[in-house]
Amino acid sequence: MEPERAERARDRLVDQLTAAGRLSAERVARAMRAVPRHEFVPETACEHAYEDRPLHIGREQVVTAPHLVAQMTELLGLRPGQTVLEVGTGSGYHAAVVAEIVGPENVFTIERFPDLAASARAALDRTGYGAVTVVVGDGSMGLPRHPPFDRINVTAVAPTVPGPLVDQLADGGRMVVPLGSRDGSHELVVLTKRAGRVERTTHGRVRFVPLVGEHGFEGSGEGRPGELGRGRWVARRRSSMAGRRQQPPTGTPQGWSYSISRTSTSNVSTWSARSGSKSTVTASSSTSTTSPSKPVIAWTCNPTSAGPSTIRSNSSRS
Repeated sequence: MEPERAERARDRLVDQLTAAGRLSAERVARAMRAVPRHEFVPETACEHAYEDRPLHIGREQVVTAPHLVAQMTELLGLRPGQTVLEVGTGSGYHAAVVAEIVGPENVFTIERFPDLAASARAALDRTGYGAVTVVVGDGSMGLPRHPPFDRINVTAVAPTVPGPLVDQLADGGRMVVPLGSRDGSHELVVLTKRAGRVERTTHGRVRFVPLVGEHGFEGSGEGRPGELGRGRWVARRRSSMAGRRQQPPTGTPQGWSYSISRTSTSNVSTWSARSGSKSTVTASSSTSTTSPSKPVIAWTCNPTSAGPSTIRSNSSRS
């Protein structure tokens, strides 16, 4: 889509949402005018990017309808500099809207499907939001190593409020989460944490895909907790592992061995692990001293058995 045409379409969409009473906060309106939604949808859906409806992105997932992005973003009450955790990256569009307000470096987003996370990572890089941190893992567990978060935005319906997310919410923080059964309509809930107590308000009925995970609904297939979506290194049982053997980083799953090749360049240590005919996944333990603001390796794997895998950008926002 041509830039001028896309800009006109964005303005028209925001104007329509405003006229319909679905968007009122100027800060959110400016963000939605700035983020090119067509860059976050499949090419086949590009012509529909600025219609107010969800669009399929694969894996039975969708990019949220713009009016819901506007509503949830307004309910978060975002301010520049706040740290935000998003549960359910999807296409990356909602994360970009949030990043436009708080700053990309303050946004952390979790996706259970590695291929969707990689697509979102590419779209965020392409559109200037490369400092957003994209994590592959169980979103219902949050990111225990990164709290507290000022805001948490859950873009999938949960049967109950996930306890780990409440624990990771800062005092005075706010969480937006749809609650309800796996099917049908859901209740959009805002939780505010004050002095250890959680206040709850409701904001209408919505429909979302289910939050699958330990503190969500039971799921199946790729991305389940315990598979690559939980951030485990790609490896296989000790039998025909080739290459130099070294001790894996402390905290990696027991019962596995690794074929590791380690090099050091500009104070960057990298490892590669291979499983059968699968592609090599490379992990970095640090960043270059010559360019500390830019991650050097595309995949940074958290070396814990239950930890997530972080997909960091090789570029920064200009």
